[in-house]
Amino acid sequence: MFGVALQTRTKPGDFGFKPPNGAIVMYKFCVPLIGTLLITLGFCSVAVAAASEYKGHKYRGAVQSIGGNRLVLDLKDAEPVTFIISPKVQVTRDDRPAQIEQVQVEDLVTVTAERSGEYLVALSIFVMEPE
Repeated sequence: MFGVALQTRTKPGDFGFKPPNGAIVMYKFCVPLIGTLLITLGFCSVAVAAASEYKGHKYRGAVQSIGGNRLVLDLKDAEPVTFIISPKVQVTRDDRPAQIEQVQVEDLVTVTAERSGEYLVALSIFVMEPE
């Protein structure tokens, strides 16, 4: 019915089952193909996971000025950087959620931002406790 022939055991490891030639060709073709697809899918899922975890670049320094929707950060070894403060910015102070109004000049902060055109948009501001 299925074209499978049974034969007597003639050598060690031969259990009397002989698949038709088409099955052998299919096996030799499909196993490497399926293995390659699974590896490719694994790499793709890692890339998607990494992309979904991306939350912008981090900048650390002292607040030089803050007002309106802008924050200027004085970086230790570089020129000051200006950020546009996103309306959805997440501010943390003393390990608790805070308001943007609580960020003051000379606070040491870590700003997570991403580029939007020619601007850096602040997504989160973490105010560090003074040392």
